Amino acid sequence: MKLRLENIAKINNAEVKLDGVTVIVGKNNTGKSTLGKSLFCVFHALGSAEKKIHEQKAQHTLEEITQFLLARSSKTSLPDSQRPGRRFFRLGASQKMLENIIELYSAEKKITARQVCEIIFQMTHQDLKDTELPEITDEDMSGAAGIADYLNTSDEEVIRDIVSATFKQSFDGQVNSRNAPGAAGVVHAQIQEHDIKCSFVDDDCSSVETGLQLTNQAIFLDNPSLLDRLNAPRFDYALPLWERLILEKIHVSQDSKPEEGAVARVRSKNKLLSIYKVIDSAIAGSIVTSEGKLAFREEGNSYPINLANLSYGVKTFVLLKMLLERNILSPRDILILDEPEIHLHPEWQILLAHAVVLLQKEFDMTVLVTTHSHFFVDAVDLFTRKYNCSDKAHFYVATQIQDSTSFREVEGDLDAVYDEMSDAVNQLDNIRSSLS
Repeated sequence: MKLRLENIAKINNAEVKLDGVTVIVGKNNTGKSTLGKSLFCVFHALGSAEKKIHEQKAQHTLEEITQFLLARSSKTSLPDSQRPGRRFFRLGASQKMLENIIELYSAEKKITARQVCEIIFQMTHQDLKDTELPEITDEDMSGAAGIADYLNTSDEEVIRDIVSATFKQSFDGQVNSRNAPGAAGVVHAQIQEHDIKCSFVDDDCSSVETGLQLTNQAIFLDNPSLLDRLNAPRFDYALPLWERLILEKIHVSQDSKPEEGAVARVRSKNKLLSIYKVIDSAIAGSIVTSEGKLAFREEGNSYPINLANLSYGVKTFVLLKMLLERNILSPRDILILDEPEIHLHPEWQILLAHAVVLLQKEFDMTVLVTTHSHFFVDAVDLFTRKYNCSDKAHFYVATQIQDSTSFREVEGDLDAVYDEMSDAVNQLDNIRSSLS
């Protein structure tokens, strides 16, 4: 996969290859996070988009059908037990009506209020012939118009709205580049021979081209302290979208029945052993429930520690392990790690890089990492060589000249990556020389 951005947030023009583990280094404020957030937004907004739209239309249509039935039922003089609307509502016939209405809509790609009325009348008066059905009144047409309107809403418009809302939430409303006023923004993902292209004007999505249905998810990790929220009484919806989604997925996994996900767990178990071995070499233990709260019990310690009381470094590995244990991370998913080394000692940075390489190899994941750590870069390079998958490692240097950011791929020789990180060392050497 290739991802190209034009005039999105900090990035004027950039393209990177995402095939295996892609590592981007660069100074602060060079657009590295913009790339990761854009990748997350595309997969979140367009993942199973048709299914999401169908489910939303069905939900709203069912609600409108129920209201239509109850409104008609309240105007009849029949006893409550004989009122067609209430009787059919109790029997769940509104669901069957929904199926019949959607079937007609799917065949014709459009449905009228009159057709909606005819279907409902035929089902609520099955003992009557078509010629004997009640007359369709203006009030009936008005009620049925709401049902038809939901189904006739343009899928393309809905998709554009989802893309707009997703990017706006993730970029705090500023999607288009402020360095190129008036210029259209583009996020273009090329997956094999398929193209997915989202264009933006004035921070709103103006068009979406989708040549492929996305079925895999993207998970964006930039803050291990989101584990603190798991024991909170409710979600803080001021959190970034990607953090709320992770918390929701973890809570859903807690509430699932034991048999749910059993096949996936067994399928992944053997592949996870090597990854768990690496993680456990940093911090061995298990996630438990203690005094009604999720906690971490370190191996050899009988006292569980509440998640909020763990160090940031430990939280990084506990969060990763939790996502794996609960099958929240699945084969061929997209994993985005934004500066994961921030709270890690160099030894743990190397362990995390080892785990990331194994994740990509065992589960065919696409991993995008932004980092300032030469330890992490070196470790990814060495471990991909160790596991004979160096062709799945790609390194980029992000640089900014005036208001323009570029991403340069480094092939074969990582000296350019290390040179990008050497300025700080040179500064210290200059200070040291001035003191001697």
